[in-house]
Parts: sequence; structure tokens; C-alpha cells
Amino acid sequence: MKKRNTTFAALFDVLLIVLIAGALVMPSLAQDSTPTPTPDDASFTIVTGALHFSDTGDITVAGIVIAPAGAFNPSQYQEGDIVIISGNMLNDSTLQATSLELFDDTQEPELTPEPTMEVTPEVTPESTPEATPEMTATPEATPEATETPVLETCGNPDHPVAQRIADTYGVSIEEVIAMHCAGNGFGEI
Repeated sequence: MKKRNTTFAALFDVLLIVLIAGALVMPSLAQDSTPTPTPDDASFTIVTGALHFSDTGDITVAGIVIAPAGAFNPSQYQEGDIVIISGNMLNDSTLQATSLELFDDTQEPELTPEPTMEVTPEVTPESTPEATPEMTATPEATPEATETPVLETCGNPDHPVAQRIADTYGVSIEEVIAMHCAGNGFGEI
């Protein structure tokens, strides 16, 4: 019978150790493994406003129900405290808070210096005088000296407009091309 009691005591000791270890390990396994939200998360939200404590126990800021979720201890704050709360939106009206800061409205706001207008003179480019060629009398074409070089150096000797002018006024196309190469447009000719 004594052997039975020792076996029973040993089993009881093992069972007690397993229960104690389980009691220590289980709460750590039950911890929320939800990662802390960052501003990159789609549900990340920042709410600013006065704290309100309802009769039903809800904490609200700007109409949003705040779920403390360990981010803060509500008993540290008073009705009307201005706070900045950030966290994840659980639904359209509930924010799971991950941080809470009191808004310090006792400090004077930092003044931003007024920008001064600086007048920058606009640079106007100076006009450059353009040389206007003087019109001189059209030189007379000498068939021996200018007929071939004019056709080779200026224009197309078979130009259709020059051909129509020549046909209409009964002159040679070489005369029309020579007048065109002298600086006259076909409309002037």
C-alpha cells in the first residue's frame, strides 16, 4: 500500500507541475498578436477631440467609440480632456486605440514668419535692329551670262507656277525663274 501512495504522490506532483506551468504559459499565449498599426495601414486613424465618458461606460472622442485595448488607463483622464488618439478602426464607429496623448493647449503657438514679397525685375530683351535689304531695280538678265547659272543656283527650272506665269504672259520660263531668283515672289512676278 505504501508503494501505491508514493506512486500516487509522484503522479500528483507531476500533475501539479503541469497545471502550474500551464497557468503561467496560457496567459502569454492568449495575448493579442495584432501588430501595432502604422500610418501605412488602411485602417490606421488619428482622432482628435474632447474625451466623453457615457453612462454606459463608452469612451468617445468626436463621436468615435474608443476601445482602450491597453493603450491607456481611462481613470487617468477627465471628461473634456483634449486628446490625440491613434489606432485601427474596427468598424465605422469604433477605434482600437494604440496611443493616446493629451493635447497641450497651454503653449503659445509657434509663429511662422510672414513671407516678404521680393520684387524681381523682369528683364526685357533689347530689340536687335534687323537689316532690311533695299530694293533695287531688277537687273536685266543677259542670256549668255546668267541664264544657265540662275537656273542651276536658284529654284527648280521646271517649277509649275513659273511655267504657268511664263505661259500666261508669253515669256520664257528662264525669265520668270531669273526674276524669282532676284528676290521676287511668284505673286509679284
